[in-house]
Amino acid sequence: MNQNKYLDLSQKSNITIFLSMKQYYISINNEQIGPLSFDELKEKKISSLTMVWFEGQTDWEKASEIDELKDLLKSIPPPINTFSQVPPLPTNESQTSIEDDEDEPVTIMGLSKNVFYTVLTLVLITIVIIVLNSYQNKTEQLQEINNATETHNQQLELQQKEIEEQKARIAEQEKIEAERIARERKQAIENRLSEITSQLNTSYKNLEKAKQKLNDVSAFKLLRTSSDRNQQINTAQSYVDYYTVEIQKLETEYEKINPNK
Repeated sequence: MNQNKYLDLSQKSNITIFLSMKQYYISINNEQIGPLSFDELKEKKISSLTMVWFEGQTDWEKASEIDELKDLLKSIPPPINTFSQVPPLPTNESQTSIEDDEDEPVTIMGLSKNVFYTVLTLVLITIVIIVLNSYQNKTEQLQEINNATETHNQQLELQQKEIEEQKARIAEQEKIEAERIARERKQAIENRLSEITSQLNTSYKNLEKAKQKLNDVSAFKLLRTSSDRNQQINTAQSYVDYYTVEIQKLETEYEKINPNK
């Protein structure tokens, strides 16, 4: 009995080794997956309708038709779209291609995923740094332009203020000068009027004297010749005429200088 038990265990061990060495292919949703070991096939949770093929079969079979896989089957309802046709058997080339695809690492643009994402990250960081530097440079340039503009405006304001102050000083000086000239002119007019008034007074007095002299020499009270008398009269008349003309000149000048009086 122990010998039979030992034989059963030996057979089960051989079966397990055989199953672990066998390679399976399955078809799910018209997509061929494999090769898969027996343990890997367990993880796929195949159903009774899953099409399976392994070396030694002439065609695909449902998993429920393969004795060694019945223990793996799960009660899963069949998909709405079942196989319209049995998928073709995998050829040696397709099997080799599948194995090569599994062994070949996934690449992007000729680079491994890790290298590609690392390079992409570095490129993005570089772009961000360049953009930030460009923005900072533009900000600094704008700030410099604003500062220069503000300084220029302040200088213009100072210059304009100086110009206005200079104009005010010039206007004040011109006003003072005009007032001075007006005062001097007024004083000169007053002085001249005073001189004319004084000269008129003197001329009037001299005219009265000349007229009196003319009256005296014109009388016959004095003893003299006719020739002397005429000469004295002419001389006295010339003085009267002179002072009369002088008075007219002074009065004309007076009225011209001071027409309101």
